[in-house]
Amino acid sequence: MLDRLQKNSQSALLVILAVTLAVLFGTQFGPRQGCSSEDFKGVPYIAKVYGRTIAQQDFQSVARIVRLNDNRTGPMRRAIVDGLIERELLAHEGERMGLRVTEAELNDEIRGGYYFVSLGSQQLPQLMGYGRVESSRRFAIYSNDESRNPNDPPPAFRLEDFERWVAGVYSRTITDYKNFMARELLAERVRTIVTSSVRPSVDEVWRDYERNHTQVSVRYLRFSPDFYRLTVRDDDPTLVQAFAASHQDEINRQWEQRRESLRDLPAQVRLRHILLRFPDDAQDPAKLAIRQRADEIRRRIATGAEPWIRMARLYSQDSEHWKDGGETSWVTADRVDLPDDVKRALTALSPGQMSEVIQSPLGVHIVQLVGRRQGTVTEADGKAEIARELFRLTRGNELANEAATGGQRRLGEAGATLDTVSAALAQEALEAFYRGPVPAAETLAGDNPLAPETRTDVGAPEVRETQPFTQNASFPGVSSGDALVSASFALTAERPSPAAPITVGDERFILRLKDGGLQRASRTDFDGERIRLMDEFVSARRREAILQFIARLRARAERDQQLRMGTSPLLQEPRRESAEGATSGGAAPSAPAARPSAPAPAPAPAPAN
Repeated sequence: MLDRLQKNSQSALLVILAVTLAVLFGTQFGPRQGCSSEDFKGVPYIAKVYGRTIAQQDFQSVARIVRLNDNRTGPMRRAIVDGLIERELLAHEGERMGLRVTEAELNDEIRGGYYFVSLGSQQLPQLMGYGRVESSRRFAIYSNDESRNPNDPPPAFRLEDFERWVAGVYSRTITDYKNFMARELLAERVRTIVTSSVRPSVDEVWRDYERNHTQVSVRYLRFSPDFYRLTVRDDDPTLVQAFAASHQDEINRQWEQRRESLRDLPAQVRLRHILLRFPDDAQDPAKLAIRQRADEIRRRIATGAEPWIRMARLYSQDSEHWKDGGETSWVTADRVDLPDDVKRALTALSPGQMSEVIQSPLGVHIVQLVGRRQGTVTEADGKAEIARELFRLTRGNELANEAATGGQRRLGEAGATLDTVSAALAQEALEAFYRGPVPAAETLAGDNPLAPETRTDVGAPEVRETQPFTQNASFPGVSSGDALVSASFALTAERPSPAAPITVGDERFILRLKDGGLQRASRTDFDGERIRLMDEFVSARRREAILQFIARLRARAERDQQLRMGTSPLLQEPRRESAEGATSGGAAPSAPAARPSAPAPAPAPAPAN
């Protein structure tokens, strides 16, 4: 039977030789009209790798073997394309290493019922049931004996069965199939070389188990510059001017970046706003009481008894601007988002002037005009505004760092706890934010209560607690918190807090190990599952090794311009057209239904060990 396989290969060589001679003869001696080599440049293909063309038929053959007709069409199509490219990259590397696949070796694989199919190493773990990344070797039953039970041993190899299987499943000639499989087998040998070098020790697997099963839970304080910038006293011109004098270069750079955007501006305003809302069912007596509170707030601002920013933060119910003391950014005058009566009152104000209390269906309002501008902003005004913004930004970062450093120092004092330190820091931060202590509720004339709004999102530091997490996890609630994870796992009962705050971006954190918050991995539990854990660890590391190896091969081929994607419509993602999943545009053929003469393999044959 193998003689026939070998004769097929020899016949194919004769055919290839004859075709090559015919092409050479036609090129040298034939007429110039008709087809030329240029005519074949438009033939669609999948890719070219180191001079080898991956044809559309290669894609279609793999599509048939994996039955590309289910709801994993997108990922599987990408897996087929990447797998074909990776096969050629690996096979090329195998040739460079001096590896070869002999006719006898290929025939042995065929007689044993084995075939190879490479799928993209990145997509394969997501496609459950299609085998491990490090193996492309699979098993098929060539015959279609309906009386055979699944657990029966494989039938003896018959060339007729094999030929029908190749024709039905791959839709290729025996010669084409063998050439295809030779490349696959060469690529598989390179995979074996790469993965066989992964030989972890028991101690290495234990350390990985320890990282994944040791858990820690911490309590912490978070110091956000976004909050501390709100406490900066940028209304003192001497402080801003002193800052500007020492930061001229940065101010000049920002002015150059912004100056074009500050030319030919439409009429704009900047304002402050305090709102006391009417309840939905408020009647006239309730509205009158709310207006009386607004009158008192305005009186305190007008007489200088209280600053505007303090009154807005304590009492305003403008959810968008209360944190900023009711102040808005520059806004086009005709797009001010306020009731019409309030906007009309605003047009009559001069910069720095405050309105009377204005009633609208929403509630009662007090507005103050901060400034107007139109046309081109002068360099002096533009730089003054930039200086104010930079001062608030820089000083806010400094205040957050000072608060965190001071809190860490207090935590080291005798008798101090994270809760007592947090309480002291929060009181200081809130007094800076509100420009004084938060007052108790008071009663105005007519038994009318005036109470500060209850705020839950001010942003002052407060104690928080994490759920238990592992060393391979992220710090709960914090993005890019690797430094916090490392610091948390360095804590012990003897040293429950780091010596200094942990910096993450612009933020600072004080950590404290929760009582009983360190739960170490059990060596006894590890030993009881060691065989399974070793196997999982080896599989994961082999997968990682082959992924990295293929990534290097691909990067090298792209760098050397030895990998070029083709123009085949099969590279396009199918377009969904209906809820039933109809697609269009370059769909690959699905595997044929099983038939007596050419049975298809199972959709997901397991890799052979």
